[in-house]
Amino acid sequence: MMIVGLKLKIEGFLLSNWLREKNIFGMLSATKKAKALIEEVVVNKAFGLHQIHEAMAEYKANMGKGKVLLKPSLTE
Repeated sequence: MMIVGLKLKIEGFLLSNWLREKNIFGMLSATKKAKALIEEVVVNKAFGLHQIHEAMAEYKANMGKGKVLLKPSLTE
């Protein structure tokens, strides 16, 4: 996805696609590690892409409170 005017690109990583390349032991190990990492994540707030300025202000004001997410599904 290109962000218009800024020439920035957002890329995703799908764990399920990557896991298909692993054997059963690799899958179990990676899944266990991913689960542990996900459980540590604290999300402070989520914003739509149209709210980028509000999201940045929230991040700057509360850097220690958790992640600030930009979610296309929340975009108007």
